[in-house]
Amino acid sequence: MARHLKITKTENEKGLTLEFSGSIDENANYSQVGTVKAKKIDFVFKDIDLINSTGIQRWILFMNSLPQGSDIRFMNCPIRVIHQMNIFPKFIGEHTVKVISFHAPYFCSSCDLMQEPIVDVQTDFATLEKSTAPLKNCNKCGQPMEFDDIEEKFFIFLERSRDSK
Repeated sequence: MARHLKITKTENEKGLTLEFSGSIDENANYSQVGTVKAKKIDFVFKDIDLINSTGIQRWILFMNSLPQGSDIRFMNCPIRVIHQMNIFPKFIGEHTVKVISFHAPYFCSSCDLMQEPIVDVQTDFATLEKSTAPLKNCNKCGQPMEFDDIEEKFFIFLERSRDSK
């Protein structure tokens, strides 16, 4: 069962941080964020378990409600958010978004185990710049894992991301 979207808002002198967990769906309520005046906004994705078409529409309206010219950064993006950014360029609204970190699909053939390790864009920039998956080792056996998607398609979102260094 899908969980309601929970947004945790933290504001300080550095800007606004919004942490998201739950479902981006027809029940998503962004009014809890209130009026945003901060020019630096960090989105931290904790545990997004569902995104549906109505949720995407509501998300885009929310993104477009943020101040133009804001410095928006996405962190800890789950694979389902990456897929939405790749399929729907307007998922980020009318803004330029800098992706800081994201999860990526990997498979360990030694353990027969799927994993979604976090990828830090700055650390792995040289590899990602070539639309190539960075090397990741299995958490269980330590062996190198295989990237489990089509690199040229999975990393499209980075091309749309502002100065991803």
